[in-house]
Amino acid sequence: MFRVLYDSDFDLFYTKDSVFRASSGLWYVTKSLKLLTLNKNFLSINNYRVFGETTKSIAVVENSAVAGNKTEVFISNIERLFQSGEYIRVVNNKNQDVYFKNNKEVPKGTSGSTILRAKLVGQISSIKVDAKNRGLFYQPGDPVIVYGGLETSNGHGAIAEVGTTSAGSILNIGVIAGGYGYSANVNGNVYSSINITNALGAAAQVGSLNPDPQTSANVTFVPTDSIALKQFTPLSNINFFFANVVISNVNTKLSDAFTFAKYPVFPISSVLLTNGGGGIKKLPVITASSLYKDDVGNSDDLANIGILAPIQINSGGQGYELNDTIIFAGGSGYGAQAEVSNVDSNGTITSVTYTATNQFPLGGMGYRTLSLPTVSVDSANVDAYGASLYVPNILGAGATFSFDTDKTGAVSTISILDNGEDYVSKPNVSLKIQDIIVSNVSISQYPRLGDIIFQGVDVNSSTYRATVNNAVLLLPNGDPAQSLYNLRVFEYNTNPDPTKPLKINNKNVHFVMANIAYNENYNTNGIRTYGDGRAIANAAFLNGLVISEGQYLNKQGQPSSFSVLQSSVYNNYTYQITVEKEISKYKDILLNLLHPSGMQLLGRYVLKSNGSFTSTGNTYYNTGHHLSYYTNDTNSHLIMEAGGGTGYYNVVEFYNMDSVTILDTILPGTTITFTSEDDVMITSEIASSNSLSNTVTLKDSTWLTSSLTAYATNITLYGNTIFGSI
Repeated sequence: MFRVLYDSDFDLFYTKDSVFRASSGLWYVTKSLKLLTLNKNFLSINNYRVFGETTKSIAVVENSAVAGNKTEVFISNIERLFQSGEYIRVVNNKNQDVYFKNNKEVPKGTSGSTILRAKLVGQISSIKVDAKNRGLFYQPGDPVIVYGGLETSNGHGAIAEVGTTSAGSILNIGVIAGGYGYSANVNGNVYSSINITNALGAAAQVGSLNPDPQTSANVTFVPTDSIALKQFTPLSNINFFFANVVISNVNTKLSDAFTFAKYPVFPISSVLLTNGGGGIKKLPVITASSLYKDDVGNSDDLANIGILAPIQINSGGQGYELNDTIIFAGGSGYGAQAEVSNVDSNGTITSVTYTATNQFPLGGMGYRTLSLPTVSVDSANVDAYGASLYVPNILGAGATFSFDTDKTGAVSTISILDNGEDYVSKPNVSLKIQDIIVSNVSISQYPRLGDIIFQGVDVNSSTYRATVNNAVLLLPNGDPAQSLYNLRVFEYNTNPDPTKPLKINNKNVHFVMANIAYNENYNTNGIRTYGDGRAIANAAFLNGLVISEGQYLNKQGQPSSFSVLQSSVYNNYTYQITVEKEISKYKDILLNLLHPSGMQLLGRYVLKSNGSFTSTGNTYYNTGHHLSYYTNDTNSHLIMEAGGGTGYYNVVEFYNMDSVTILDTILPGTTITFTSEDDVMITSEIASSNSLSNTVTLKDSTWLTSSLTAYATNITLYGNTIFGSI
């Protein structure tokens, strides 16, 4: 009508086609069976049916593929569940046997033909996480153990791992142990910091300190001078290094020349969370540092000096006297001196105090948390007895923390790496898994899947109990009893005691825990725990039918730059027409003749430009040689035919090329030119070449056949665009 009335082209556009519709994409969930066969004829059964000989169930085959040592058949229109272990036959749409030979159907009785029949392998279908029990602190790739449900020992269990986990933030931080030797901020020179790792953006600070005199201390002899500022000053100079005395020289003792910090320190009693962070998936690690600054602004850790924390009293004993001497034995440090500072009327020690020396801080130096001295009392009263004292740690160490998070590392999905085979019932799933480094593993009493491992007199009164999954050799030793193994267990009830052996029920086995951090994933007792052990998952078993997690087959319904939100213009009831006329000139005619009731019309006016300009072509030259130049064979030639039913193609096949390897030397970007039988010249860059198949893939596709031919007339070149009438 618009061509007749207005001599104008016309375009119709429904605005609903551009509206974003959530979840409107084409979602597809595959269903498949695995058959115990590698018969290649099973790869040619698309659109046939599979028939269960026991269940009499029927399904339509959509596709098939080799999966390891089996064939996976993708099916639809399933009448009822098949049965694990039954035999499956391929039939036609009349449910009659089909005979195959050389990957195609042949008539019954054809020599060498056969019906297609194979055993259905029982697999689990999927593993889903309990939405109310997703656990915390799991990481993608953490193991998932699937156990039970197998028909025979010949089958193998499914293999799975944590797929995706949620991210969260820290909600609060609590103090488990306040440690010793931490301080409040003193003019920015003395302070304690809370360090948080594995938690992007999280931050905290010391909230308060515990002033209990039994756990408080005074730091002395902490040097704050830096040698860097005096590196070019001769020792013979007056005030040669430090200005702690009016005149210092080569004879001045360093203990008199250094500038030292002195300040009180305490245990931490609370922590203030200033930022919970975000996107946290791993287990956060929270530590505290007791810091002080030197004269150039560098921060040093008090724990590096190794000063002993206040001595603690287990039992004050009786008969002790004021100023009795404390004896230090062992340990990595030196210089600690202490004495009894208070006793009651029975001579029971109520407090002990470090005493000063001219060379060392109160509490000595050089001690380490893992190498502390033992202490005893040397009393002036020979009848004194019963005192029990100990050094708990060093200053600037020992603080430990608890924390709560918001769904950090909660399990969202589980990935199945192997669906297993020969299942006859639904298996169990465990995400409560530990790895333990052990030694003294006997090959004759090797731990096996399902063994019960425990600590205690017997399994019924055990303090620790778990089920063995496997044992893997990590570090062999000339003495087999000293070889290290990773023992993986599941469904544990607590953490094992590192001082006790691990026994296996009904076996003469006494594993020894190695108590070493084999790598950064293990703690100092050689234990690695996956997540918090609270995630729960369940396997689905549908007698061998495997259902995928699903996927979108198109991008419809996904946010993109081509979608707009619904509005008064973009909706189900609006259409837009584009013509070379103002809408006012044709609106009445359109509304009276063609406009659907209930729809909104929008007009779009397009202008045709009559501007003109002159353009000239530049001639270019390609240099090259005929194919025979490279092959020395005038019979060398190429053929390009339409493929895939599209009418166009971009693959060229070469013939009579056996004696040369010219295709190995053709690089992408090379230009090829050839002429068809209809004298149509084709020129294109080469995208790739394959000397094994003697083919070249062109950068451009060429139309070779078409059922509809269009002719252009009145061609005009505007810039780089050709306009004309068809």
